[in-house]
Amino acid sequence: MDISAILAALSLGEEKDREFKAARGGLPGSVWGTYSAMANTDGGVVVLGVAQKAGRFVVEGVPDAPKMKQDFWNLANNRGKVSINLLSNDDVTIEDAPSRRVGFGDDGRRCCGNSEHRQGLRPRA
Repeated sequence: MDISAILAALSLGEEKDREFKAARGGLPGSVWGTYSAMANTDGGVVVLGVAQKAGRFVVEGVPDAPKMKQDFWNLANNRGKVSINLLSNDDVTIEDAPSRRVGFGDDGRRCCGNSEHRQGLRPRA
């Protein structure tokens, strides 16, 4: 799923295989419940840096995408947090979106994502 598809999905909202999470304060702890749920089903996409405001999804970005990506990998490889890491390095990327960074987790088993140019992390199958 590329950045244009992710941005188009904002208007469609969340579904069982697509979830948006705000990440202004860093990697959200709730990412791991979503990771687990999607890993145990058909997978999906997790987008970090997108908040829900007044019933709409708004790209807010993340403060430090490279650090968030590293934090994600540190926890994804921690057996105390994730029993089996289903991801490879290519599964989590930082992507540019118009005006902010957002995080993309493609295939529910994957996850994560400030500058004036929005960027995000996109895990993919």
